[in-house]
Amino acid sequence: MRSLDRAIIKGWESRYEAASKRNPLKGVRGLLAYNSVIDKVLSLDEDILARLKKPRRVPPIFAKAADDLEDLAEGLCYSISNGLALEVICSPKVIAFLEGMGDYEERPGGQVLTVARLLSDFAAEAIFVHPDRFSRKLASLYHGVDADVPVHTGDGVEYVRAEDFHWDCTAEVHYILEYQRSLSFGGGPSPRANRFIAAPESKILFHEGWEASLPSVSKKCELLFLAGLNHMGEDYEDSFQVVREHIQIAKAANPSLKVHVEITSVPDLMKREAIIDRILPLVDSVGLNETELADIAFLQGLPGWEKVRSDPVYQLEAMHLVRALGVGRVNMHTLGYYLCLSPNPVEEIRSSLLFAGLVGAIRASTGRSPRSEEIPMAAELPLSERGVKELGRLGDLMALKGFDRRKMVEEGWCPEENFVAVPTKLVSSPGYTVGLGDTISGAAVFSERWS
Repeated sequence: MRSLDRAIIKGWESRYEAASKRNPLKGVRGLLAYNSVIDKVLSLDEDILARLKKPRRVPPIFAKAADDLEDLAEGLCYSISNGLALEVICSPKVIAFLEGMGDYEERPGGQVLTVARLLSDFAAEAIFVHPDRFSRKLASLYHGVDADVPVHTGDGVEYVRAEDFHWDCTAEVHYILEYQRSLSFGGGPSPRANRFIAAPESKILFHEGWEASLPSVSKKCELLFLAGLNHMGEDYEDSFQVVREHIQIAKAANPSLKVHVEITSVPDLMKREAIIDRILPLVDSVGLNETELADIAFLQGLPGWEKVRSDPVYQLEAMHLVRALGVGRVNMHTLGYYLCLSPNPVEEIRSSLLFAGLVGAIRASTGRSPRSEEIPMAAELPLSERGVKELGRLGDLMALKGFDRRKMVEEGWCPEENFVAVPTKLVSSPGYTVGLGDTISGAAVFSERWS
């Protein structure tokens, strides 16, 4: 390694060390909607996969529901061969097959529950959650999470501890099939550890009491964090109209409120297009991974959109397309590095991404929600060499645009574009990956202070 590279790595290690000494989530106030679920997690191996007939070839793209076991095998093959996280809506027949596929570990799941636990463990001041499908069992997964469900009653808004709130409904269960690097199924070995998520045909249940509390509770919050848009049922157009109304009500009550939407894998092209057209223009911030960014780039007609899955130059171009929709902040996370375009100062953006890198490293190492006392340990992990290398490519791009290459390579930012890139910490053998992206995005957006 050249002396310049060593100097660059030393600089990033120093920044991570400094970031490990602060807790930017302390005192934040967030409103989280919509989905909390029960995750059933299974680590795949060759014996488990042998129960499925392998597809004849690796599909070039997988953008459909899994109606039968052939579809399931095809989706798994696509995910594993490419090392890509993939969430697929599955028929009752497929869900029944998965139920008997192995001994699952039951865990808290869904973006709302994941981010609520993160904020709680890092001393957020106030956390309010939407009670989607809060059965007694699901509510119990909020045990130890300092979060409330706001519900409007005849006497005003009542705040009920999330773990104590439940209503007459059935919790949603997702089947998470985790796989490690080098596992193969109908194609080449997976280039990285990742997951396949099988979700049932279901619909987010909007809680009327929560909806009525929005004008009041929005005034208490800095950020409205939205997720679960892939689970709005077949009549998703109507549901998206409700989401739009929620955003408008919240912003009318609190004009300074920022709205973030966390994108998940949306194989249904029409639903994906509806999210782009109807939801993204209303929000201030978007969080996604490289696959989800490529999905948007495909519909936006970006030439070479397939390269968005692996090339930071194309990823940045796709992020600009998202910003052109009216979104102020776009945060992408992938293996080895994070990218962010934001209206905020580059020092603030980088600081939030460094913190997210530490939080993400603990989540990847342990497979569970990180705790604040663990953050200094993450600073001791090695830096991703891939991330440092890709900063060099981005530096070359900035030089072509007439900007300072050194700032991009050594500092991780281009002030002229309000763009920041941060190499992550390296976790060579991650635990469960489910919830990792939500943890990273939640940590980044809640810790970034808006100008």
